[in-house]
Amino acid sequence: MPAKTVVYADKAVLARATAARTILALGDALASKEEVHLALAGGFVAREVLSAIAVSKLSNDVDWSGLHVWWVDERFVAPASSDRNDKEALENLARVWDKATFHPMGNSEDFDSASQAAKDYTEQLASFNITGFDLALLGMGPDGHVASLFPGREHSSAPAFAVRNSPKPPATRVSLSMQLLVNSSLRFVVLAGEEKSAAFAKAIAAGMDQKQIPAAALNTSGTYWLTDLAAAGN
Repeated sequence: MPAKTVVYADKAVLARATAARTILALGDALASKEEVHLALAGGFVAREVLSAIAVSKLSNDVDWSGLHVWWVDERFVAPASSDRNDKEALENLARVWDKATFHPMGNSEDFDSASQAAKDYTEQLASFNITGFDLALLGMGPDGHVASLFPGREHSSAPAFAVRNSPKPPATRVSLSMQLLVNSSLRFVVLAGEEKSAAFAKAIAAGMDQKQIPAAALNTSGTYWLTDLAAAGN
C-alpha cells in the first residue's frame, strides 16, 4: 500500500490534527504493548505539534508510563542552548507526558565529540532492541532533508552517527539513520508552508533519487504526509 497524503486548511489546523493523530496512535499502541517508542523531529513538529499535544485533553485519557521518547537528530551544542531540538519538546511535553521516559541525545558538555554522543545513542537504542520505532513524527526541510540527512551526501548506516559541516547551522550534529526511520511501523511527515511544496512534489514523485531528496525514502507504506494547503502546492 502506498504512502497517504492528508491536506489540511492551514498550519494551525495541521498542528492540531497531527497532535490528535499522534496521541491516538500512541494510545492505541500503549493499550496493547508495555513499551512504545516514539521518535521526534525538531522544527515545526517541536514548536507547533508538540504545543498542540501539550494542551490537548486527549492526553489526559492515556497512561504514558510505557512511552519512550527519542530524537531523530540533535545539534551538538551545550544542553542549555536554544539550538537544541529537545529544548522545546521537553518544555511542552514533560508536564503532560510526566510518566514517559525521555532519551535526549548527548550534548557538548557531556561528550568530547559528536561521534562519542552518537555511539552512546546507538548503545541506548540497542539496549531496547530498537531497529525501528512504533511512530516517527518527522518534518522535512525545503531541500528535502529529514533529520540531519541532507541531500547530496553519503550517510552512515549506523543507527546514530555524527554529522559534520551541516548546511544548516549549527554545523555539528547527531542523526539517526534513514533505515531506522523507514523501519518504523508508522511515520507522520508534517509539512507546513509554501517553501516545502517543491521538495514535497519531488519526494512523492515516482523514481525520485533519494540522494537528491532524502525524504523520498519515506514515500512508502506506513507513511502519512500531513500537509497544509501551501505545502501541498494548492
